[in-house]
Amino acid sequence: MKVVLRGLLTALGLSGVVAATLVSGAASASASTIPNGHIQICAQGNYPVYLHVLSKPIPNSGGATTQSFASFVVSPGNCWWNDFSFTTFGMSVQADVVGLRPNGQEFYIGSKWWNSSGGLGIGAKGDQNSPWLQTW
Repeated sequence: MKVVLRGLLTALGLSGVVAATLVSGAASASASTIPNGHIQICAQGNYPVYLHVLSKPIPNSGGATTQSFASFVVSPGNCWWNDFSFTTFGMSVQADVVGLRPNGQEFYIGSKWWNSSGGLGIGAKGDQNSPWLQTW
């Protein structure tokens, strides 16, 4: 019985190490799939969402980052990302995530700051009563 139990614990310990390796590998792979100048929104909860990226004035220039834009509405289980490269001219801009209720009413989930010198993925999770965001 001791030998069987020891073998089982060894196998479980090894599977935990393998699982941890796979999870950490998946996280870094996700980040590398979003190229610079692109932002992605995924509806990972049970409600549709959309993303609104705001323009921001560039100090001492009289100009602003490229015009603001909004994503399409994304249904649960799907993702959207801008197919054109967006520039923030080195500035961080606000990206608001908005959810939609079945009656079409919008609700604010949260904001993330994004600089186009990198890519950003945002997942809207949870349900309409307790939504939250995850980034990669």
